[in-house]
Amino acid sequence: MKTKLEFVFGFLGSGKSRFINSYLDSEICKDEKVLIISLEEGNTLINKGSNVKIVFIEEIEYLKEIIIREVKTYTFDRIVVEYNGTISVNSVEDICNDKKLRKYIDFYGGYFIGNAEEILVYIKNLGELILPFIQGSKLIILNNISLISKEKRDETIKLIKDININSPIVTIDSISDINREIKSNKYFKRNLFIKSLKSLIKEKINDKMG
Repeated sequence: MKTKLEFVFGFLGSGKSRFINSYLDSEICKDEKVLIISLEEGNTLINKGSNVKIVFIEEIEYLKEIIIREVKTYTFDRIVVEYNGTISVNSVEDICNDKKLRKYIDFYGGYFIGNAEEILVYIKNLGELILPFIQGSKLIILNNISLISKEKRDETIKLIKDININSPIVTIDSISDINREIKSNKYFKRNLFIKSLKSLIKEKINDKMG
């Protein structure tokens, strides 16, 4: 069986490491052996449990090599890459299309994590970098949503829906609540997540065919 490969996108300080810690505690990752590969070291440490291995790398060029080395040495159910938001999405496409790598992994999509206080500024000023990550993610999480006005919240959600019309948006009042929110959210319940993912993939295929 191949190893599931997922990416977590977002700029430094957006809450990626906090999300990964909560994700590891969710039903989806329950009882799985998970490899975390991080391309940046933020303020939050990723929790290393008995079934979790963490590898830090400084350059994206080493990612393929690390993945192949690890899956040849250990058996993992899932690999989660904490991606540096300043690196082009082209590197992700290159990795997912690599024939040698695809012998070992199945690409399971990406999560985009954004800070609601800053996301509009990033989209307007760094659109070339950030838009492909939002467009390509299967789920978008906006944290600190309670810290912005209703007007700004509506503007932010509308803009993101215009960028990615298929993927659901999960809003979280505060980054400190992310663990509780993810544990209770339907998208992180194993059976519902698989059903939702299959539906999303079908929608994206229909969009391309249409």
